[in-house]
Amino acid sequence: MVVHNSPCEVAQHARTVRRDCDGKRLDNASSIPLLVSTMGRSGTTFLQTLLHKLGLTAMHDNKYGTGTSLATTRRWPPHVDAVVSWPQAFEDTTDCQIPLFGVQPDRRRFLHLAHLVRDPLVAIGSRFNLGSIEAFKNASACFTAAGSANATGKGRAEAALQHTLRHYVLWNSFVEATARFHLPLERIHATTLRSLLAYGGLRLAATDAEIGSNISKLQAASVNSAHTKKAAPLTWARLGAVDREFATLAQLVALRHGYRLEQTELLWDPAQRTPQQHCAWKPFPSNTSKPRWHCWLRDAGRSRP
Repeated sequence: MVVHNSPCEVAQHARTVRRDCDGKRLDNASSIPLLVSTMGRSGTTFLQTLLHKLGLTAMHDNKYGTGTSLATTRRWPPHVDAVVSWPQAFEDTTDCQIPLFGVQPDRRRFLHLAHLVRDPLVAIGSRFNLGSIEAFKNASACFTAAGSANATGKGRAEAALQHTLRHYVLWNSFVEATARFHLPLERIHATTLRSLLAYGGLRLAATDAEIGSNISKLQAASVNSAHTKKAAPLTWARLGAVDREFATLAQLVALRHGYRLEQTELLWDPAQRTPQQHCAWKPFPSNTSKPRWHCWLRDAGRSRP
């Protein structure tokens, strides 16, 4: 992935602690050690629940806040070890606010950002939710170029699927560009979990056997957001028909994080040059001054040298 902004410039749009371009902190405000972010429906509930059961004070978009039982008054406690949340990936701006889902705003930033990623066909299918995309649609269209797709000739469901596909690529690519630790959901086990927490300066008292047991129990219980409407599994052919460019970008995300694709599933000719993903934080569309995170393809269809 080629990013056309400097790492310093991209980081200014994330919820990590403010630093100058030499890495020096610009303030000493209270912070939280670790944020794990991704697109929603990529295992955030599972990972937050796992960390909570292993003894860490771990928060989610709308879980384990303190205060009264009313959702509108829930707050994160003074001490938090880690937050696992998709909305927290971006920094609020004057015209784009992250969805809070009932949690009171918490202005603490994060010392470390990690990227949780899930198999795109599974994650997109879950997030698409048979066309019910209201939970993320507005934030996605405000922070990224996901809402700028041309839906001409598409029905409501196909337009929603196209938005979801773009949301997967853009949200994950932004987190990937700003994080220094990347973890596929399907590869969470005792060793990778300890590595994630060590990256955030955190430790677990639990043994590897205890970690493995908790993972197995949560997997058996299908711990998730419980909002997904079940549907037939997605295929690359369907995503390619909805938006070939962004389906190709989703395949590039998958390959970068170790997911396997069959040659017959690739949306480009394997005999030609593998296309490149390019991203930038820039005004988008070009006739507006509002900056958004945007990604596009280059080298698609070009012969290998």
